[in-house]
Amino acid sequence: MSDGYVREIKSLRKEIKRLNGSLKLLRDQKNLAEGRLYNHMKKNGIEKIDGITINSVIPRGEKLPRKKKSEKKRDAIELFQEIGVSDPEALWLEFQSTQRYQNQNEVSEKSQNGSGKGYDPYLGF
Repeated sequence: MSDGYVREIKSLRKEIKRLNGSLKLLRDQKNLAEGRLYNHMKKNGIEKIDGITINSVIPRGEKLPRKKKSEKKRDAIELFQEIGVSDPEALWLEFQSTQRYQNQNEVSEKSQNGSGKGYDPYLGF
């Protein structure tokens, strides 16, 4: 019976590889068409054509790069200082912890201890 599974897996892998090749060609064609449409829209000052906006067809090289983690931290701490947070570094660390998943044990411990309330920058505690 395991021979059947092996043949099925090999067959599926082969089909996925074939489809990925076809998808690559289609993506390349789409990117070329989007680049040409972007240039046309930019040249003629058009923001939207038939449901396609200029922002949705911006070529990769022209999109803004993502901020580095250190830049995000610096900007956030500056903002926290501007609004009067007494300990901006601690607030940043607490904010970062809200952006990650916690395992279920940590969540239940916090709710039992009552320490999961967090820091309110407007109340100061």
